[in-house]
Amino acid sequence: MGNEKLLLLLLLASAFAQEDGSDSQDSTCSKAALKFKPLRKYVYNYEAATTSGVSGTADSQSGSKFSCKIELEVPQPCNFILRVKQCTLREVYGVSSEGKALLKKSKNSDDFSNAMTKYEVKVAVQDGKNVVLYPDQDETLTVLNMKRGILSALLGPDETQETDYVDTVYGKCTSEIKVTSRKGNTPTDVTVERNLKTCDKFTPIRDYVSPLAILKGLNTPLSTLISSSQVCQYSMDSKRRHITEASCVETHIFLPFSHKNQYGMNSKVTQTLKLEEVTKTNSRDFDPDPSVARGLAMDATKTPSKNEEAALEHLQELQKLSTTEQNQQRANRFYKLVTALRGLNNDSLGPLVPRLMQLSSPIALQALTQCGTPECFGGILQVLRSGDISPVISDTVTYGLGLLPSPCTKRVRELLNMAQYQSSRASFYALSHAVSK
Repeated sequence: MGNEKLLLLLLLASAFAQEDGSDSQDSTCSKAALKFKPLRKYVYNYEAATTSGVSGTADSQSGSKFSCKIELEVPQPCNFILRVKQCTLREVYGVSSEGKALLKKSKNSDDFSNAMTKYEVKVAVQDGKNVVLYPDQDETLTVLNMKRGILSALLGPDETQETDYVDTVYGKCTSEIKVTSRKGNTPTDVTVERNLKTCDKFTPIRDYVSPLAILKGLNTPLSTLISSSQVCQYSMDSKRRHITEASCVETHIFLPFSHKNQYGMNSKVTQTLKLEEVTKTNSRDFDPDPSVARGLAMDATKTPSKNEEAALEHLQELQKLSTTEQNQQRANRFYKLVTALRGLNNDSLGPLVPRLMQLSSPIALQALTQCGTPECFGGILQVLRSGDISPVISDTVTYGLGLLPSPCTKRVRELLNMAQYQSSRASFYALSHAVSK
């Protein structure tokens, strides 16, 4: 009988240890992930807003805001299931007399809510630092990127470190961590600051100018002209250590038109999380599909481009203007044509070039030259390979393209295609010059 009681006591102790095993440490789990205890479900009210405008002058803003209820279930240590519910999308329609943005429910709010709440995302923290997502295979990249933003805000800092290399939506980022409030020896308020340029997946923006332009250099990363930073503040339960409130403000300021690196053209992304409740669960089910594993860093979304039709439309309008007395509109229309061409990749521009040449070869060639992107240079070489151009002119143009500064892999590839088509001394010299630079 004594043995039976002892066995019963051991079983009960084991059950309680598993349920409250949150205090046990897992060497493969980060301290940030350990803040969320196993067999618990944390429910948060979440809001995110994006605004763009010019601060310090007349108040003018544009942007949108959405709010959702977030459920973070913890079936096992370091493993989570993220569910998004009850979303509402609103958009800015004006500014109040106090300078605050006025919001109204978007007409696409219901569609947005359906997309956000349709699938759950399983999340694992591996090797203490790496956050791995297991989304549904039908989840769109746009929605998945939004859920990545939620997770990035939820997985708070390791307050025992002053500097840490943290997984975020921009990849691994150097983060400065500062404890701003304590209850006894327990940190309760923590601030995290990041210069987003230190993140290994932070992608610089590029713009292109005409190779004939007097002022060049904009095909270098525009991020050098933009200050990008993020500040997050976390409040934590002093006993159970989970996050009770969080706010993250991401700010991008265009430095040439700023004052004290604060006022001027800017864009902001603001996220807030407030804990609503914590409930116990009894499900340990966590069986992700390894074939759909993704990182926390955002993926670039590919949207169908309308620039092909816009380029054709602008070229047709330019032809019409040549027969009217509205020549003053030609410069603006030509600029729109060049802008549309700059937005095209090789897959889109390749089939479009013959159509542009058929409409007006002189205007098309001028636009491709002024465009300045590697894809447009490829379009020029595509015209040269059509067989309708004199070999002398073809060699001269190819040679000139090879001498342009700052060659990239795309331009080298196009010059290689040209050298394969026309094995002349000029094409080989252009290729070798681009490669050596």
